Amino acid sequence: MITLTLVVMRGGTSVTSVAAVGWPAAGAVLGVEREALRLPSLLASVAVAERWACRLAAESRLAADDCEWLALALAVREAVANAMIHGNRLDPALPVRLLLDRAAYQITVTVSDQGRGFTPRVASDREVNLTPSGRGLVLIARGVDAMEVVRRTDPPRCDVVLVKHLPVNLSPKIK
Repeated sequence: MITLTLVVMRGGTSVTSVAAVGWPAAGAVLGVEREALRLPSLLASVAVAERWACRLAAESRLAADDCEWLALALAVREAVANAMIHGNRLDPALPVRLLLDRAAYQITVTVSDQGRGFTPRVASDREVNLTPSGRGLVLIARGVDAMEVVRRTDPPRCDVVLVKHLPVNLSPKIK
């Protein structure tokens, strides 16, 4: 089991800490690096997830001068924000869990909440959205190569699985 501890400070008080999440340890799947993160459903936790995704992108050698690393970080940020707001209804007692599987030629990030799930509908580029929200799925779809929504019943939760393919010359060295 991996224990990751991160603390975000706001005004001198801790607003989030990350504890053991109960997933298999890194390297549990042959040829795959695995890492897990658990965050309370607080908006401050979204920035923690984004920094985690930026580190992931850098370690995976996505080109910083290309927008690929930023696109992945933004996709993770939006998926986490959606999980916290729509899935867990910003209940800090309900965690959002992130699981990273990094293989030779792709990165998979699974964002899990305890909500009922949803049917994804990504708006087209031609649709005009004048509301203050509703663009998350568009940003996620643009930032990754594949996205899947999986509803689970035992225990009830929703997993959003994001896949980013790595070019052959950028693939990380898996130990």
